Amino acid sequence: MDPLDMDELTTPLPPVRPIDRWPLYVVIGLSSAAILAVIILQSFAAALITYGVLLVAGCGLLFLQRRRVILATRQAGGIGYVALNAWDRIALGILVGACLANGLIIAFEMASWDWGF
Repeated sequence: MDPLDMDELTTPLPPVRPIDRWPLYVVIGLSSAAILAVIILQSFAAALITYGVLLVAGCGLLFLQRRRVILATRQAGGIGYVALNAWDRIALGILVGACLANGLIIAFEMASWDWGF
């Protein structure tokens, strides 16, 4: 037995399952639909509803995806710290863009109101 042979000391890691990316795809689709709704409708009520749906559903789905990735990493023997991959960044960027577009419609509408100042 060689004292430098480390094969006996290492423990096998559990098998790693790939994580489904459906929450990211739903966020991308939802955000794209919201951007199209802003472009087509340009309505205050539609922007207000869409903004609320984007915040709740989009952020919730991104949170769900991050939890699933971290859980899978911990089950595979990792520490739970996982950097954002490209799909996460794309989904987050489109979600921010859609929220910004809806926020602008809301802001322009509210700026046109007479506030009595």
